[in-house]
Amino acid sequence: MDDSKVKLTGLWKNTSKNGKEYYKGSLTYSSDILIYLNENKRNEKDPDATLYIVTKKPKADGATAPSAAEDAPF
Repeated sequence: MDDSKVKLTGLWKNTSKNGKEYYKGSLTYSSDILIYLNENKRNEKDPDATLYIVTKKPKADGATAPSAAEDAPF
């Protein structure tokens, strides 16, 4: 691997309840990364994908659980 690269996390392909594909990975014990492909791309200057950082929701026992993609602000 190139020394100028720092691996942050792995990403897993998922499908939301409304059928949108996205990639998800854990960034810290309390946050996840979500990447959605841009389905509204109108020209070459628009991004191909959008990255979100979301807070994991606490479980009933006080531990942190991954947040659902449908709860992300988009």
